[in-house]
Amino acid sequence: MSRDTRFHSQVRRLLKAVSHGPVTSSVAFQLSRSGLLPSAVWRRLPVRGEFDVRLDGGHSFRYSSDDGLGRALFWKGMSAWCEATELRDFCRLAAHARRFVDVGANTGVYSLLACAVNSECRVMAFEPVPRLHEHLTANLQLNGWTDLCEMHRE
Repeated sequence: MSRDTRFHSQVRRLLKAVSHGPVTSSVAFQLSRSGLLPSAVWRRLPVRGEFDVRLDGGHSFRYSSDDGLGRALFWKGMSAWCEATELRDFCRLAAHARRFVDVGANTGVYSLLACAVNSECRVMAFEPVPRLHEHLTANLQLNGWTDLCEMHRE
């Protein structure tokens, strides 16, 4: 094994230990949310299982994915993913919508947002990539919103 390979392996083990230890993960979480943990670090910290994504107005949804978006949502919240004004505008519109169509839904963040702020909104989510469609389905099931959202792979 080369020196670079050993180094990267050790860094991965260290990052896993930081994100999985109860004390170290709590410290890393507080540092990332306060802006003191550089994005070069928190973007590489793995996420374990399911977590809550909190929104303004007391709304929230559960999310599960250890991809780049999942890490951003976990370590930094919605602000790491989109601008606060865009998020507020989307949530304000979704709160009054009867229908929402999410084309290219990916893992379902916009579908989840729409369902979180408006339990009367009916969502149609389209995601053709099988792996992403599985995450979309899992995230909607995690929140109990499969009855609010009609999912399509085509």
